[in-house]
Amino acid sequence: MRAGKSAKRSNSGTRSGFLPGLGRPKFSLEKGYIAYIMIAPFIIFFLIFSLYPVYNTFRLSFTDTLTSAPNDGKFIGFDNYVKYFSDIGKSLSKAYDKAIDKNGAAPGFLTWVKTIFNYDEYNTDLKAIATTWKIWLINFIPQITIAMILSVWFNSSFLKLKLVGLWRSLLYLPNMLMPATVGVIFWKFFQNKIAPANQLLVGTLGILTEAKDFMLDTSFTPLLVSFIQWWMWYGNTIVILVAGMSSISASLYESANIDGANGWKMFRYITLPSLRPILVYTLVTSLVGGMQMFDIPYLFSPNGGIKNETLTLFIRMNNLYKKGMVLGKAATIGVIILFISSIASLLIFRVLRDNDSIAERKAARIARKERKLMMSRRGGVV
Repeated sequence: MRAGKSAKRSNSGTRSGFLPGLGRPKFSLEKGYIAYIMIAPFIIFFLIFSLYPVYNTFRLSFTDTLTSAPNDGKFIGFDNYVKYFSDIGKSLSKAYDKAIDKNGAAPGFLTWVKTIFNYDEYNTDLKAIATTWKIWLINFIPQITIAMILSVWFNSSFLKLKLVGLWRSLLYLPNMLMPATVGVIFWKFFQNKIAPANQLLVGTLGILTEAKDFMLDTSFTPLLVSFIQWWMWYGNTIVILVAGMSSISASLYESANIDGANGWKMFRYITLPSLRPILVYTLVTSLVGGMQMFDIPYLFSPNGGIKNETLTLFIRMNNLYKKGMVLGKAATIGVIILFISSIASLLIFRVLRDNDSIAERKAARIARKERKLMMSRRGGVV
């Protein structure tokens, strides 16, 4: 009887799929084999479709490869980069000379920058950089401003707006549309003198006295591209900011209200500091998207416009690849876009860093060093 009971206990203690003396099963979840198998497709696709193209772009930028002969390129070192930056340097010098006034006085920095943004005859690469930044800034500044105001209204406990979810959905709706579709619709609306825009502004509203060819106006087209970018993305920014504001504790606002703080002080000293990580994310993602702007300005003009007023860095790279047939130079533009995005993102992280937490960590490090020094002098153990 005792032997039977002990045998029964030993059989019940044996787990299913567990072999005594051999340890865990070969494909046990505890060993992580299944986890590696599950993430393997992502790693494979990332290596093939993300990491390899980046590596290949860097490799091609150091060659004189042509699109017509992609396998015959020769290694030329930094020649593409030297030529690129030397041409930009010459154009900046021309812009500086043009900004000098009639009396020969040196221009101020803002005057010089304004001249760079409004040049026509300078280097195409410099024009592409200036146009990309110009369109992004005109789009992003009102985007973050309006999104911040609407987000504060939606989260305000004083206004108590009704149907907030419906309004947020309606404002987010443009972000769900395809950029190519939106670009074609706006292009058709302003296409020529008999387009719907002229019929509305001249015939119906009477704002204009005569029809205007909007697509030939070099000042209007970059503003229109910026407006489309703003209209499509400000709803997405609102959703992100509203989510960030919803995570702020209501007790902070209640305490500030009891202490007599008004709405502006609450926004400045509670909302903005608490939203710092969200603002960094919004700025960086918007910046990266702005530097990669392609579809909407390309639909308006594949060549970048009459005076390159809608020529972005991606359109410039596309033109070098398809029309210039210089694959090495096109790859150089791609690397330049990566460096511009990376440097600007690092500056954003630097400017919007949390100085209070940095000061606290620094004080804690100093305190630990002082404590160790004091213990060592006393002969104690740290």
